[in-house]
Amino acid sequence: MSKKVKISLIVVLLIALLIGGNFLYNRYFSVKGYIEQVCEIEFPAWTSTEQEVDNGEFAAIGKYVLAESSRESFITDYQLEAYSKSPIQLTFTYLLTKSNRPNYAASNLYGKEDCNGPNSWTILTNSVTGELWIEVAYPDFSGDSVPCDKLDGK
Repeated sequence: MSKKVKISLIVVLLIALLIGGNFLYNRYFSVKGYIEQVCEIEFPAWTSTEQEVDNGEFAAIGKYVLAESSRESFITDYQLEAYSKSPIQLTFTYLLTKSNRPNYAASNLYGKEDCNGPNSWTILTNSVTGELWIEVAYPDFSGDSVPCDKLDGK
């Protein structure tokens, strides 16, 4: 093989590894991927990530911004309720920088709390700005978690 062919193969292989590695990270190892798996949701296309934090002990939280075209469908698809009907609070917002924390006084907030097995989560979104906060509480190292049947009296 000539030197040019070898270099071309190496470049193609590196590009494939970068693309494949990026896909694996985003789908299986990132906070966003974890949230999608646990909450059984799918982030709409063009959702931007403002900040993600996983403290590695009991919580993962992220702030995202939904594209304007997907805000209404996200609210209806995941049956989020108007905040005034169901005022929920995110527990671990202290993990986010102050500028990325929700403004609970804002209008147009929609949210939902749910759980599955040892994980509980809260979703809160602003339908006007597209800001979206999702937190997942998972069992700590000793296995302690909020039992799913204790959340909202389920």
